[in-house]
Amino acid sequence: MLSLKQWQTPTKHTITSRYTTTNTSPCYKCQNVCNEAICGQHHTLYASESQTFCMSCWDEESWDCPHCRQHPDDNDCISCHKCGQWTHNHCDGLHIDSTKEYLCNRCKYSGDVIDKLMLQKNACATKLTVVENELAEKIEDATSQHKNEIIELSNKHMAQLDTLKQHKEDVYNKQLRVMKGKYDKCKVYIAKQLENLNKKHQAEYQQAVAEKIKVHGELESTKASLMARSATVKEMKALASEKNKAVRELNVANSRNHSGNQEIHFLKNQVSELKKQLTRSQNNGKKNNKRSHECGQMLEDMHRLVKKYRARWNYSPPSTLAGIDLMLWQTYRCKTDGSSFSSDKLLCEGIPPVWKSLQQTLGEVKTYHIKSTMENKK
Repeated sequence: MLSLKQWQTPTKHTITSRYTTTNTSPCYKCQNVCNEAICGQHHTLYASESQTFCMSCWDEESWDCPHCRQHPDDNDCISCHKCGQWTHNHCDGLHIDSTKEYLCNRCKYSGDVIDKLMLQKNACATKLTVVENELAEKIEDATSQHKNEIIELSNKHMAQLDTLKQHKEDVYNKQLRVMKGKYDKCKVYIAKQLENLNKKHQAEYQQAVAEKIKVHGELESTKASLMARSATVKEMKALASEKNKAVRELNVANSRNHSGNQEIHFLKNQVSELKKQLTRSQNNGKKNNKRSHECGQMLEDMHRLVKKYRARWNYSPPSTLAGIDLMLWQTYRCKTDGSSFSSDKLLCEGIPPVWKSLQQTLGEVKTYHIKSTMENKK
């Protein structure tokens, strides 16, 4: 809230005041309710605040003339009929036509400019809020969509990995069953061949023994015994050859098992490669989260730039101004941003004009002031 002295110097603050005889609000200073009061509005960039002062507190406050920097007596002060603002009657830097219903220059020339500026400010603030909300919604939608795409991609990779694992397990189990079946068949075949060979060898051996007994018993022929022995030797060689053949088949089966182990090792390498791909996908997701954070930081920088652009105008007059130039600067709400100049009360199609120099600004303001003064005298 502003002090009473700040309210009585409206040229230094964005405030408006008016005199009323139907007041119902308590005085901000003494808390009394009086019909005659000064009702003021303090306008900021985002809102407006109201204060009410009774005429007793308003008149008792010591007042310094903003033009001559003196403390005039009550007899030399005139109150504006519309806003209650004090004005120094015999001020050296200001000419006043003292009448019963005196109007200050602010009320005489401003008209409804302040109300129009407030409406424009509120409309701009509303539009800026709408744009900020739309931008925030777009960024939020893009971020959520990006996150959903990452989650879907991750789920898709996980499903593919599970499918590949299951397929590899099925292939491995199938090949293992095939190898086991072949091994069992080979084992049965070898056992059967060995059994047949044993039976045949036993039968032949018994026959040879019988023949030997017969040869030794009868002693009929040595040549027959030698021939029987030779036949037995040949049969033994044949049995040894069949045994070697069975051993070779067993070695072939073992080599097939070795090739199966190599295929299992190849499948393990593929699983390891898929794990690496999953890790790269997770790293990409982290990078995308980092990009989302950088987008949020860029949005905050944009907000700071917008706020900085709003507050670039300065209403304080240059130190070189004095007298009539200072009065015109304050009366027509002139402002500067360091390189250009403008005025809130000189509007061109509802927009304040912009000049490149202080001399050009004061020249335009003086021309408008003289023209309006001549029209009022007519």
